[in-house]
Amino acid sequence: MNNFRAVVDAVRDRTDLVSLVGRDVELHQAGSVLKGSSPFRNDADPSFVVWPHSQTWRDFSGASDDGGDCLDYVMARDGVGFWEALHTIADEAGVDVPGREDDRLRDELDKLSERRRLERLLTEAARYYHQVLPSKLRGSWYKGRYGFTDETVDKLLLGWADGHLYEHLVR
Repeated sequence: MNNFRAVVDAVRDRTDLVSLVGRDVELHQAGSVLKGSSPFRNDADPSFVVWPHSQTWRDFSGASDDGGDCLDYVMARDGVGFWEALHTIADEAGVDVPGREDDRLRDELDKLSERRRLERLLTEAARYYHQVLPSKLRGSWYKGRYGFTDETVDKLLLGWADGHLYEHLVR
């Protein structure tokens, strides 16, 4: 898209979410994901999930029901906005972030924030559909008919539209 987008992409590419989260959360392998207790809520259950392949996370503890990428994690962890999170991670990743005073950069930041919000919404929809996938369909339809392994079904977040997505998203 442009220089600012390239900076944000470079920060994401150079940041390993597992290492970043691992500073705050003791993560344990659970299939293709890593799980641990929520860093945002005092819980004993492994309600915090990291998907290493997609470099995304989700907090199922009910504290915030947040999720996203490395930037979203730092925003939630530190209680800061996008710009501050970007600078925090960029420093560690060795990426130089241009100044904030440029109007074009501010416009791009606004567009990027809207796109990220939409990406989070679509990712949440995919995760919801994956969660409500009946095990019978997982076995007979995805495995039997198409030959997908459980790992592929989980990796691609294949799911089932049960007609209740809207209710899930608004709560």
